[in-house]
Amino acid sequence: MNSWSDVVIGVPTYRRPALLRALLESLAPEAGPHPVTVVVADNDGDPAIAALVAELADELRLDLHYRAVTERGISQVRNQLIRTATELVPTWRWLVMYDDDGTLTPGCLERLLSQGEQIGADIVGGRVLHGVGEHDRAIARAYMAASLRPRANGLVDMINGAQNTALGRRVVDLVGDPWYPDDHGLSGGEDYAFFARAKALGARFGWVDDAAVNEPIPAARLTDRAVLHRAFVENAANALTDCQLHGRGAAVQHLLGDLRWPFVHLVSGLRHHDHDVMADSMVGIVGLAGRATGLAGGRFEPYRECSIVTARPSSAPSTAGPLAH
Repeated sequence: MNSWSDVVIGVPTYRRPALLRALLESLAPEAGPHPVTVVVADNDGDPAIAALVAELADELRLDLHYRAVTERGISQVRNQLIRTATELVPTWRWLVMYDDDGTLTPGCLERLLSQGEQIGADIVGGRVLHGVGEHDRAIARAYMAASLRPRANGLVDMINGAQNTALGRRVVDLVGDPWYPDDHGLSGGEDYAFFARAKALGARFGWVDDAAVNEPIPAARLTDRAVLHRAFVENAANALTDCQLHGRGAAVQHLLGDLRWPFVHLVSGLRHHDHDVMADSMVGIVGLAGRATGLAGGRFEPYRECSIVTARPSSAPSTAGPLAH
């Protein structure tokens, strides 16, 4: 990166002061030496968080700003971050999103932005290390499979979450306000909805595997019940996005095309007593049930404390041409 004056970092937060402090402390050595603007958007509007942000601005020597977002929902918070970035830095070029339960690894911000620019992407994603491994249950490993596998740096079809992502100004201007749909604020899937709309407009996605953020998932969010609940709810929300973008008929055809594979894998897993294959099949079946519910217009339950916020992305097709640069 030749210039950092047009970089803004946005942090959504909700009732996690200790984790927010840890994130900002890990951000300080990465952003502090540069003229980077940092915005914390608080979905609780808590004066104690506002005071903490003011304290950390002095302590960490960051250009740190606080915004309260009184309407509940992660979409509402992410939209406010984009609006505030434009208010504070009208000519901003990159907006980097870090969730409040992560911490940066050394050099990850520089790599995300510099390599993202070299790739020529409009939206750039980096690795999120959740700490899920062989010691965790097969259902959790199956659900998190997309984030566990290393990916080659370069242009990719889609990225699978809003944590540790950089949004280019061009695609933000093209998609338009509201970027993240308000009706996904509590159900989840707001990141997929934004990415899918951007892709339909021709946005290019990039991946930087070594720009990693640590975001350990608490054990309570890795129970079978929590994982399957998240798979159902987020797939239901993603199906709504697919309907809006591609029409109900195309979304139904896509669902029907995927219908048999989890059951085929389940039979194979049972035959070979392969618990990992059976777990992957179960996550897939629950995801299909969620998609069917979303296509039928079912209502989605709000986030629970046990829910996982990282989703396995859907694969809705794009029919648009390249985004103008």
